[in-house]
Amino acid sequence: MLGKPLRKWALSKIISKEAERLWAIRSQCMRIEAIKKGTSQNWGKLERRLLANEMYQRV
Repeated sequence: MLGKPLRKWALSKIISKEAERLWAIRSQCMRIEAIKKGTSQNWGKLERRLLANEMYQRV
């Protein structure tokens, strides 16, 4: 690809894959926000416990 022009289909494929990746990231963020909005105090306790477990496993 050094100095060679990209074919239209190659550029289209690259853009399509990048768009899919960005959409997946956006969807994940939206899902996390939805969980946070509809949660109770119990979720906070669970979240802290999950974080503690993750930190413990790293040690």
